[in-house]
Amino acid sequence: MVLSLLLLGTLGSLFFYLTIVLTRRYYRLKQNGATQPLLHKLHQKHGTLVRIGPDTVSFRDPAYISTVFSPRGGFIKADSYSSLRAFVHGRSVGSILDLQDEEKRKAIKRAIGTVFLTNELMQLYQLDFMLRIAFSEDTGCLRQGRDLVGLSSLTYQRIAHGYAWQPAPSLERFVFQNKLWSGWLSRSSRWAREGMTRVETRRRAPFVSSPKTTGRRKDLLEKYIAASEKHPDAIPPPTLFSITNSTISAGTDTTAGTVTVILSYLLRNPLTLSKLLRELESAGVGFPVLYAATENLPYLDAVIKEALRLHAVIGTTLERMVPPQGCMPGGVKLPGGTVIGCAPYVIHRDQEIYGEDIEDFRPERWLGCDEARKQTMERASLAWSQGSRICMGKHLAELEMKKLIPTLLWKFDLSDPDRRIVFEKRLLEGEERPILIMATSRR
Repeated sequence: MVLSLLLLGTLGSLFFYLTIVLTRRYYRLKQNGATQPLLHKLHQKHGTLVRIGPDTVSFRDPAYISTVFSPRGGFIKADSYSSLRAFVHGRSVGSILDLQDEEKRKAIKRAIGTVFLTNELMQLYQLDFMLRIAFSEDTGCLRQGRDLVGLSSLTYQRIAHGYAWQPAPSLERFVFQNKLWSGWLSRSSRWAREGMTRVETRRRAPFVSSPKTTGRRKDLLEKYIAASEKHPDAIPPPTLFSITNSTISAGTDTTAGTVTVILSYLLRNPLTLSKLLRELESAGVGFPVLYAATENLPYLDAVIKEALRLHAVIGTTLERMVPPQGCMPGGVKLPGGTVIGCAPYVIHRDQEIYGEDIEDFRPERWLGCDEARKQTMERASLAWSQGSRICMGKHLAELEMKKLIPTLLWKFDLSDPDRRIVFEKRLLEGEERPILIMATSRR
């Protein structure tokens, strides 16, 4: 176990932070972005707990998940999430994704309510989809074959920034969120300006929803604005701008990348693809694909779960702050304020939970087991995080995948022209390499 007797405090840790940033950068270059496999190897070598920073510990035992991610455990989100915050009028503004204050997060969630119900092409599709349901914008990115609004690259830059500075949140705040000069400049980040523009434009020309006469329903932006006006203390204007942007960042690259991964695995495994096609045919799935027809298809569900196990949406460590009373994972005393976390990549490769063939894409593992084992695997899954901070867009993303994947398989015969599909990098670990797929119209 790589764990010092005493965890270093933040005082005088600038050198260590810089060392971590440079070291992680080195491994990202050397390992082609594969820092998660490196962490997995460290756990295999050193055991359940591995120290990965001055005051940061990674764990791999799924038994700790229910404690660390429990809404009642007192483990708040770590400072590393602060690098994802937007800058509005010279102020750092958090959203549901990165807020550490649990009461503020709950207030925002209550105010909003339940409003959430290959790589390049999937991103364009995802942009069209999210812009339509969020802002009622018909951009036609997929039809034109390019990002007409510039949000795809902006989303990637924001996520890449968050990942690059994750190990050094104090340094990131000093450089990018320092009130001494940011307040004087009163600047807003380009990312924040996207949200500000959309909110201000909508307020000048309110959206009129009329499902009965025009078929137009309230979009997410309209609901956000209404919630902000009803609960101004929970959602002041800067928070409204940040939430507006987070809708796009959380729902574009993540779902697009997951669909790309699923197609990649299906083409690598023709037998699995054949089984899925037979299930879709037996269920009478036609075009247009209805969610009601695909919502409860067991093999499709298993394909999605298995792809997310091997290639989780979250490609970095989920970090939480140990509460003041401390904790003792594996019998090791960790003082309050220590950052503890785990990587989905590591947890999802626990052989005791998922079997010895952990590197194999085998959807049957979710079907050919008893209910108790299935529940154990699902409890260990961090594909969408866990606890009160579970992804709010999970159900929307699943809806998209269960409509889009059958649609592509219904419309096209898909094949890899060179039989060398490569998809190595994970979200937040560098730009993903696109996969080349040959599509032949079936109908």
